[in-house]
Parts: sequence; structure tokens; C-alpha cells
Amino acid sequence: MRATRETAWLSFEELAAEDALFNEMAALTPGIDHYCSSTSWVFSAREAFHPDSEPWIARTPHGYCAFQKVEVRGTRVLCPIEAVWGLATPFVGPDPRPLISTFAGLAARDSDWDYLLVLGIPQTSTWMPYTQRVLAEHGIRVGMDSPLNRWSASLEGGTEGFLARRSPKMRSSLRRDLRRSRRLGIDFERVPAEEQRDVDRIVERIYAIEWKSWKAEGNDGIVSGPMRVFTESALRDSLSRGELELIIATRAKRDLGYIYGALRGSTYRGLQVTFDKRLSRFGLGNQLQFAMIRSLSDRGILRYELGAELPYKKRWSELNDPLCVLKAERSRCNLARRND
Repeated sequence: MRATRETAWLSFEELAAEDALFNEMAALTPGIDHYCSSTSWVFSAREAFHPDSEPWIARTPHGYCAFQKVEVRGTRVLCPIEAVWGLATPFVGPDPRPLISTFAGLAARDSDWDYLLVLGIPQTSTWMPYTQRVLAEHGIRVGMDSPLNRWSASLEGGTEGFLARRSPKMRSSLRRDLRRSRRLGIDFERVPAEEQRDVDRIVERIYAIEWKSWKAEGNDGIVSGPMRVFTESALRDSLSRGELELIIATRAKRDLGYIYGALRGSTYRGLQVTFDKRLSRFGLGNQLQFAMIRSLSDRGILRYELGAELPYKKRWSELNDPLCVLKAERSRCNLARRND
């Protein structure tokens, strides 16, 4: 599609060259998962899961419309650059509404897609119904799937404030596990910035722990396949930007578990937590979570974003900001047929 005076079409390489501006716009977009809408997350996801996708990225005076086209069993899907978890919004800018209007017009004129996915829009935002309405005005009839729950916890009031918002049962269990770890000589060490300069060593330690976890047994972890590509790419990106927060549980100089995420401003975005499966009865995963919360609270960090729903996350959080899943089939829209 042709560029206009106000709209420039970008390749993935061109977007990478201006990632500072893109990420600044992502940080200003209201209500979204800011980390997962940044290039740190979306480029890692594309590299791992859709390396052959085509860019559909428009830069406008109001920000970016960041999509890609993916071929899925003969179907051309127009979707955000990260469409695996659905955490990244494709509309990046302080006011997404003019971006949505631009996108609706461009997508309606583009006859080279069969299926449309619009993800990452906060369900409670004013621009979610605006998206549905504007797309419909351009002949794109979107349906809605179940929203994606996105959990986070306030760290206001520090560690004690956080614990006060947990259940008595959880507080008691956590304190019992912490006492047992102290008796066993388990330490929780925050890896300082100077040690993070040895990127290969950090990656090596994380994967050594991962291989001993329950995830590696069931092929659910990050040790192989696209998840390894994604995790290593995102991990190296966080290290290069100085954003990585990493705590490793050790005993007698032996690594037992880890937790890490990315710190941006006053918000920590959790990414991975794993430990040696032989220590599951010691509640080591919970202790790693608490060690990170204590470290963040001591430095005045105010919010911990745990991400998409998993059973344990609800216990550790009290805030849910669901993200919408909008979809459209071209054959059911009032659009010209796709050009084959």
C-alpha cells in the first residue's frame, strides 16, 4: 500500500531503527501492557514464532499501527506483531483513537487479508468500543472472544503493605517456608548490574536451572524450540537495556531457582520464575516471588505486573486489567473480496 503525506509504511528493520520513539509512544499509551507492547517483546515474539511474516506497520503523526501478515494454512491473517499471547496492543500512541481511525480505513482498502485479529486493548478503556464502532463504519464487522485476564499487584506500603493484601493462609504458609529455607541455608541473591554485563554467563545459569525444572520434563519450558528463541531474545534485550531484574536462589554456591523480569520506571513486569523440581515441596517458587517483591519494595517500585492468567497469579495480585480479543472474517464483512 502507498504511503501518504501523513502515513509512512515501515519494514521491520525500519521500525527497529526507531525503536526508541516507538517504545516512548508505547509508554504513553493508556492502560496497556507497556512492556509487552514494546519492541523488546514483539520483536522477540516475531523472531521465534513468525520469522517469515510480512510487515504491516504504519507510522502516523499520532503514533504507530503495528501489525503483520501471517500465512496460516492458506489463510492470510492480519494481526499484531505479537499474536501468540495477545498481550501487545497494535495501536501505540498517547491517544489511540486517531490511530484506530487510520487503521480502519487502511485495513478496509487492503484486499490482501482473510482474517483480522486486534488484540491488547484494555477492556475497560474508552477506546475499546470506539475500535468496534469505527471498524464497523468501514465495513469490518468484529466479534469478541473471551477477554484475556491480566493480573498485577500494588506494592504501595512496601512489603508489609503487600502482605496485608494477601490472605492469612498465604501469609502463614509463606512465613513457614521462609523459616525452613533459612534453616537450610538457602539464599536469594539479586544479580547486580556489574555481573549482568557477562550476558552469556547469565543466560547459561538460567538455562541450567530450567533444565532441572518440571517444565523441561513436559517440554513446557524455555529450553528448546520457539520458546527458547523467544526467551533468549527477550532476555538479551533486557540485559542490553539495563532493565533486567534477576534473583537466583542458591545453597552452598549451587543454583536452585530464579525469577526475572524487566523494570521500567516504577513498574516491574514479571517474565519467568522456575526452580529445581526436587524442591517443589519447599515452596521455592513462592519464596522467589516474595524475594523479588521485597527487593522491588525496598527501592520504591510501586507496581508488579504478573501478566496473563495462570492459577498462582491470582493469589499474588489484586488488580485485573483484562485485554480484549477482537476478530473479523473478511467473508463476513462488507468488503471487497480478497485478490488472489
